[in-house]
Amino acid sequence: MSDHAVIVKIIAATLMVLAGTNHARAQKSLDVSSPQGITLSIYDTGTAIINEARRVSLEQGEHDLVIRALPNTLDPVSASYGAVTRSAPFDLLEQSLHYDLTSRQALLNRMAGQPVVIQSGDTIREGVLLSGPIAGNMSDPSPTHLPVRSRDSRNLWMIGLDELSSISFPFARESLATEPRLIWRVRTRQEGPQNFRLVYRADGLDWRAFYEIMLDAGSLQANFSSRVRLINESGAKYVNARVRLLLTEKGLAGPIVPDADLPSFQRPALRYAYGMQEPGFERSIAALAPVEVYELPRTVTLDMDRPTFVHLVQSSAIPIRRFFVYDGVRFDRYQRNRRTDWNYGTEFHNLVHTHVEFENEQKYGLGMALPPGVCRVYQVRADGSVDMIGEEIMPRIDQGGKGHVRVGPARGLSGERERTGYVEVKPHHVYEESFQIRLSNTSEEAAEIRVVEHLYRWSEFQIVRADADFVQTGPQTIEFRADVRPGGRRSIHYTVRYTW
Repeated sequence: MSDHAVIVKIIAATLMVLAGTNHARAQKSLDVSSPQGITLSIYDTGTAIINEARRVSLEQGEHDLVIRALPNTLDPVSASYGAVTRSAPFDLLEQSLHYDLTSRQALLNRMAGQPVVIQSGDTIREGVLLSGPIAGNMSDPSPTHLPVRSRDSRNLWMIGLDELSSISFPFARESLATEPRLIWRVRTRQEGPQNFRLVYRADGLDWRAFYEIMLDAGSLQANFSSRVRLINESGAKYVNARVRLLLTEKGLAGPIVPDADLPSFQRPALRYAYGMQEPGFERSIAALAPVEVYELPRTVTLDMDRPTFVHLVQSSAIPIRRFFVYDGVRFDRYQRNRRTDWNYGTEFHNLVHTHVEFENEQKYGLGMALPPGVCRVYQVRADGSVDMIGEEIMPRIDQGGKGHVRVGPARGLSGERERTGYVEVKPHHVYEESFQIRLSNTSEEAAEIRVVEHLYRWSEFQIVRADADFVQTGPQTIEFRADVRPGGRRSIHYTVRYTW
């Protein structure tokens, strides 16, 4: 053999060795560290964006990075990474999510081809699972049966899922993914220990704010406390996480839309709440863009399936004042909001509600923006016992703003709302509507009542007559303030002109 032929063989052998080495490197898996520096951006819609620091020791070439400690509700499409330094340590080529416990169907699909022992009542069958659940007949496409071949290959059984007493796999795959893990195929740019940030979306994380106001009898001060309840049903634990609470337009969009299949008489009627510009009738389509972001003052550890309560602010002597609101309009459940319907909005109720108001100021121990939430108001009796006198949804309160919550009907105060005129000044273009509001005070104390009127027919309006001063508190809302002496009555008249 010539020297040239020997050299060719050596080169060929060397290339084969190098190719085998590169292939081995390409197949090598590298474990990524557990998460550190976690930031949870939790939306009020039950989802969250998780941002966490990870570390891995990279080698030259292509590798599979194995990322563990992930939630069951991870959305794999949302997973991405960011470089900590200016240059990225690797190129992400492929991504896959390995998790076989997402459903019974997924688990049985993964176990296809494995020996199986199935018990149906007193009958035990041993064989090989041919596939995951399949349809039992042509008319029903839902997966209801398991195809199993007997050990001797002589029988094929179609075993209904509802017939199973137990199912076991004596030689289950070691590669069965019993916890979520992301597999990233990457090409290394920088060898050695590298840091990167993993970002992904997950469901099952939610928050809600709660408030308590403790009123002392005869006192103008109250105890105020607030806390946030964090729910973690994502299937993962988050240790020392920085938590941001995101309030969205969708979360603020009002009550849930009634079921479209319900008959009209079972649907809720339209209702206004004091301070709200629109009636709570249907949940509007809204965006997920944050309206407000609240950051908790310290890091929090969220255990799986266990609510965590975090205190926001607390004040032991916050000044409070009471005021009264008559918002008398009432909508019949059969009405639809047709602006030219002469009968629209002519019904009323008699209740005057008591509200408790306070200032969100730092000098009172508050002074931070407060998210909307459930507020419970308690009354402390002279003997120290406590009664709950009200529970209401409190709107969000800006720093330095005023907060209020309704605590129930006012004793001795009532109202009536009557439409006294309806004229089509110019049919289909100009309408005038007149109302009389009658207030009554049978208590022993004088009361100022805030009379709220919603100009619900159209956004283009003009108050052409009114026998009391008013202010416009919203795009289609005005408010009168009437003093009513003990045992007295008071009436307010006004006329509104709509143009469209």
